[in-house]
Amino acid sequence: MRTAAVAVYAFLHVPVLILVAFSFNQSRFTVWRGFSWKWYEELARNPRILDSLANSLVVAAVSTAIATVIGTLAACGMERFRTRGNRALDTALQLSIVTPEIVTGISLLAFFQWVFQFADFGLGLSTIVIAHVAFSIAFVIIVVKARLTGLDPALEEAAMDLGATEWGAFFRVTLPLLQP
Repeated sequence: MRTAAVAVYAFLHVPVLILVAFSFNQSRFTVWRGFSWKWYEELARNPRILDSLANSLVVAAVSTAIATVIGTLAACGMERFRTRGNRALDTALQLSIVTPEIVTGISLLAFFQWVFQFADFGLGLSTIVIAHVAFSIAFVIIVVKARLTGLDPALEEAAMDLGATEWGAFFRVTLPLLQP
């Protein structure tokens, strides 16, 4: 089993490591001509690349924060109000995870194009953030629900017995227990 695991990890990661090593190559091609920072200096001078990097960091930070908040609240609500309809919602969440990202992306693009016919908006950074949030929420919900399943509900009840409101118990008991 270990040999198979090592082989799979090597198959996945060795090409990336080779690419990283050759990014320090003086030559433009895969023939090693010596160590150089030349290509990273070229990247640092290219304003389009730097703008793309800044946009990527903004999208990553904002969409992660929004998806974490919405996903955590949704998971808490789903866990607290378990009903028969939750099975369908769980299936929909899992379906959104196994759907290829390209299908989700094209579907969201078509949806945005349809919505923008009626609203005076255009595609941009905000729609990319919305799409990333929509894609990430399912992952957050599944992870947080798994963590909530392992928590003792008596802790939250004890906090409310001692005078905490529901929100107070959530922020002082449940949320700190979810952080790990």
